[in-house]
Amino acid sequence: MKGLISGIVGAMFIFWGCAPVEEKPLVISVDTWIGASPLYYAHATGWLKEANIQILQAGSIEENLNLYETNASDVVTGTEHEYFRLKEFHKDLIPVIIYDRSYGGDVILSNRTLQQLLQPDTKMSVYVELDTVGEDMLNYLIVEHNLSKDKMKIYNRSQEEIKRVGNPNSNEAFIMITYNPHDLALKKQGFKEIASSKNDHYVVVDSFMTSRQVYNQHKKQLQTLKALMDKAVSSYQNNPKLFYKTVKPYLNNVGFEEFEQMRANIRWINNETLSPVMKKKLEEMNYPVAELIYFNEVRR
Repeated sequence: MKGLISGIVGAMFIFWGCAPVEEKPLVISVDTWIGASPLYYAHATGWLKEANIQILQAGSIEENLNLYETNASDVVTGTEHEYFRLKEFHKDLIPVIIYDRSYGGDVILSNRTLQQLLQPDTKMSVYVELDTVGEDMLNYLIVEHNLSKDKMKIYNRSQEEIKRVGNPNSNEAFIMITYNPHDLALKKQGFKEIASSKNDHYVVVDSFMTSRQVYNQHKKQLQTLKALMDKAVSSYQNNPKLFYKTVKPYLNNVGFEEFEQMRANIRWINNETLSPVMKKKLEEMNYPVAELIYFNEVRR
């Protein structure tokens, strides 16, 4: 009897030992941003699930970074500002896929013209998410137009708060630093654009970032992610309205015309490497490009 039980236990051990172990999914955290639409599309169509990739959509840049900081995600999206910010505490962090360049998607709005803001007696209230690319945008504006910070009262606010604080008809001068789709509400209120990332001096790119360890362990999966992003962009080019309907819930349900306006403000980087000009600008700011996954590499 004892031998029979031992045999059964041994058989069970062999059976369990041979059972396939489900691999843990690669988790990507991302905030709400028009440039990330191909990722939303790949998620909604089930492509990511087939590749064993999941996404966590955060309500803000800060929440997105926090998901990575607390190990809720393996990969995080962000601009070069978020890269350098995370790099302080995650020394092995690298960007692996640059998926867009902001080309007017990051904007600076005001209820005054630039000429009025440049007047010596004009004081202004500035609303910005500090320690994000919004702060970089403010610094670009200051340098380009030689604005004095002494004339500014700077308030650190989330994008949802920024949409609620300003009054375009106020006697007070406001500067609101935001990005698509959050700028739509402010423009509807009456705020006007005074600067954007369409200016080549305002360099803003978005990438997937992760540790070198995760990169080495999941390189094939990350190559698949790059291919799926390119496939999603092609889906947009083939049928913009279907693409829009698919990603609409991830972008606060904006209308198709608004979606198209926002899409014109970014350049998805697919099927090709970075342009030499953009690559040079990134290298000048010590943003690493050596480990980036390109379309041609995925096809090999």
